[in-house]
Amino acid sequence: TGPRELMQFVSASPNRLSALRALDDRGPCDRYELENIDASRRTITRTLDSLEDRGFVADGLDGYRLTQLGSYLASTVEACLSRLELTD
Repeated sequence: TGPRELMQFVSASPNRLSALRALDDRGPCDRYELENIDASRRTITRTLDSLEDRGFVADGLDGYRLTQLGSYLASTVEACLSRLELTD
């Protein structure tokens, strides 16, 4: 999977981006702490599962956390979105 596919995967779902942002801002947390994302519990669970399947998050004793790849992706997506906002 190349960078373009990773960006498409994250940008295809506002919930994925919100979960990455939340974990990047807060650090490890469980799925219930992510309920401020405007989505149902089931959607949050599916979102975390899909992010975990791709290696962006890991589920540990302290909750879900970004992996090194997830942290890189979160910062890259934020930088891209910031640049796009500047061009509007």
